[in-house]
Amino acid sequence: PPPPPPATTKDTTQNEETKTTNEETKTTKKENHLTLCFLTINDILHEHIWRNWLTTTTTSNMTVSIVCHAKYPQSVKSEWLKRRLLVDRPKRGRGNELAEPKYRTYRPDWGSVEITRAMIELMKEGLRIGEEIDYHGRNEEERWLDREEEEDDRFSKRRYIVRNADGVVANDGDDDEENDAKVVLPKGTMPFQSQRFLFVSETCIPITTLAQVEKALFGDGDETTQNSHPLNGMNKSWLKARSTPNNGYARQKQWDCVRAQDVPSKHIWKADQWIVLTREHAMAVCRTLPHFINDQRRGGRRPPQQQELWEYFRQMTASDEIYFPTALSILGILKRPAPDTEVEEDNQFFVGPEVVRRRVTYCDWSTCAKNPASFGKKDIGDVYVQGRKEGCLIARKFGGVIRKQQGQSSSGGEDDENGLLTVEEWRKVVVKE
Repeated sequence: PPPPPPATTKDTTQNEETKTTNEETKTTKKENHLTLCFLTINDILHEHIWRNWLTTTTTSNMTVSIVCHAKYPQSVKSEWLKRRLLVDRPKRGRGNELAEPKYRTYRPDWGSVEITRAMIELMKEGLRIGEEIDYHGRNEEERWLDREEEEDDRFSKRRYIVRNADGVVANDGDDDEENDAKVVLPKGTMPFQSQRFLFVSETCIPITTLAQVEKALFGDGDETTQNSHPLNGMNKSWLKARSTPNNGYARQKQWDCVRAQDVPSKHIWKADQWIVLTREHAMAVCRTLPHFINDQRRGGRRPPQQQELWEYFRQMTASDEIYFPTALSILGILKRPAPDTEVEEDNQFFVGPEVVRRRVTYCDWSTCAKNPASFGKKDIGDVYVQGRKEGCLIARKFGGVIRKQQGQSSSGGEDDENGLLTVEEWRKVVVKE
């Protein structure tokens, strides 16, 4: 007969139970982290709504961070947004202090490749949030800068966190807060790595609550629910991409601007720039793709071409619509359903198990093929209905009417129907209060 099981003391049993409970907690604890990658001219028109959006749930432990590229960073008035602007790597100032931050901007014009470069930089910076510092191959001065950078609230990646996993929201910039949470994570605390990257503009507003965004992007852990519909975007990248030009302008100014010897035409795809990428896809685009492109150009009599993908798009208009879907196609993530099958605007084709073909950001192109319609506060009800009907999480262009009239961003509070939304007006429609 088998030997009897060894005797177990009460203390040992309790230790094992505690260990099992801790392991289960570690395994099941959600570590969702969403990074909003803002592209702005200067300030965010509806910053007051975005900041309130962070408080629309008390049940979620999703971390939210914001990384912003401003065309004119020196014109940003909001202290809350300034803290989240891209800055260059710090340099040593006097003594053992770091010099003042220098904002990073590509000063992009409409349609220029600098917009694409800004988007890449936003994603690269977002990927660094929560990552351990790699000191390999770095000299003493570089290591000192790395350590000081993370200790200094002006440079630390912790400064991007606007809502931590405990639901604490950054309120820096509020005049009525003496002990405001400028950085919601204390020094020495490592945030969760970002798992989703959502591109938004200064005219965007959320048309969903924070909890709804989390469920749409991360799911609720129910695999049956997750795979129940082909347009379900849980744990996938979102981009409504097509493999053919949508008009003659796109053919001439986009497809025909790339040489087939540089990027084969079968890999050229297009989507609007307001997309969501998973961490795996962001890492592939930012870290794997450049090496892949360079390796593909090696061989023959010519020296290897040390160019990144965006450099082949210099002559293209609105390369920001082409770059990311094309990169995903080159990497084998975005696929045609068959080699000779083109994916058009309204086709419901399966384009890969890791991508969902749907828009994350609602906008109305019905009035003009060149620019989407601009919305004011009077439009929030209709936009909410149409956007949610399509399954969108964000809407643009709110406040575009104000900017067009004034030639600059507005501080809010206008009373006319084209003015900026108040928090109360937004919550009445979106939060249903």
